[in-house]
Amino acid sequence: MNPDCSDSAVAKPIAQFADAHILLTVGRLSSFQTTDAHAPLAIGGLRDSQTADTHAPPIPYILQSFTRGTYNIHGKENSHTPVVQEMSRHRTYPGIVDVAREAGVSPSTVSRAFSRPGRVSEATAQQIFDAANRLGYRSGTIAPLTVGKTKHRLILLAVSDISNPAFAQLIRNTQRECMRQNSGLLIADTEETKMNERDSLHDLNNVDGVLLASSRLSDTMIRKFARHHKVVMINRMVRGLPSVIPDYRPGFESAVARLITLGHTGVTYLTGPQASWAEGMRWRTLSDVCKEKNMSLKRLPCKEPTFEAGRKAFSQFMQQPDSTSIIAYNDLQAMGFIAAAQQQQIDVPQRFSIIGIDDIADCTLLSPTLSSIRIDRRKESKAAVAMLFDNDNADAHTSLKVPTQFIERNSVSIPGSDH
Repeated sequence: MNPDCSDSAVAKPIAQFADAHILLTVGRLSSFQTTDAHAPLAIGGLRDSQTADTHAPPIPYILQSFTRGTYNIHGKENSHTPVVQEMSRHRTYPGIVDVAREAGVSPSTVSRAFSRPGRVSEATAQQIFDAANRLGYRSGTIAPLTVGKTKHRLILLAVSDISNPAFAQLIRNTQRECMRQNSGLLIADTEETKMNERDSLHDLNNVDGVLLASSRLSDTMIRKFARHHKVVMINRMVRGLPSVIPDYRPGFESAVARLITLGHTGVTYLTGPQASWAEGMRWRTLSDVCKEKNMSLKRLPCKEPTFEAGRKAFSQFMQQPDSTSIIAYNDLQAMGFIAAAQQQQIDVPQRFSIIGIDDIADCTLLSPTLSSIRIDRRKESKAAVAMLFDNDNADAHTSLKVPTQFIERNSVSIPGSDH
């Protein structure tokens, strides 16, 4: 198993999309990886959702697909890796010559069908794609396919951490929007690092648009990339580029008002990553709301937006527990905080109330169920894809705010004494 993909938390969201009708790839775009030795990571193409004809050509894009190992997006195997060397000894994959023989055409025609589809007739292209599908062949490039006069588009969605259920929600909703547009979708997991995100944006000549979600890159670097690609920002604002961002104020106002009504006089905020634009926006908005409502506020630094970071934050908090309510940077932190408290036999919400942000599905599975500030990922995805596909002449400075909503559950209550 590839060590980069061994975390079961990563495997779960991948499995969610295994039966999707649209193309999804996970990992840096420079390499496709899979945890399953028998299942391909990237599906070879997308069939027309408007027809039940299973022999229709795969519509927009043919991707490289292998069962194990790491492969370059342009089809160059990393032959220096032991996994690839092992594969080369035990497995043989069909090539262009095999597809040409199966389709009854020349290898050069097969090559043009994948790399320059406009130079091959629709009937011949379908014949080649049918043969490729029968053999399990996958092209080594990402190339848009023009069927008839219709050019089907491909977009890249880069997310900070695919193991975070909030991004899994964003991916699923973006996938659905792309399906409505009959377009292909690539996913790049940047793993919360600038280097991975930078790598994922190399050599995207055939990508029609890019969605950068919670990007960690500098504004200068993003604007430089946007000179050559259409870019829409999600959960991040960059001057001169269209963006879709949460409006945190409605959610924070409702949450803080509810805490005050219950009798809380102070709140501790568990911070997010310093490089995160969302962290700065959440802190500033929460600070403004608490000031307006005369609610005391303190920060408790957390280095990562993870469950484990929330567990560690609990230990720090208990060294000086001078607040009766906590608002975490995200739900994962809040869940880790609750888990650590319960291990110490400290009751939530009897001792203190806690609220997360994102409202992921797992909020309803905890005991107590987790109150959260909901970010509508469906609206985010719909708006972002529309900016790429529908608004070609839209103002580049457009910034759409998606309202947040406080969802109250059992993790908030009247403050009381510890059991």
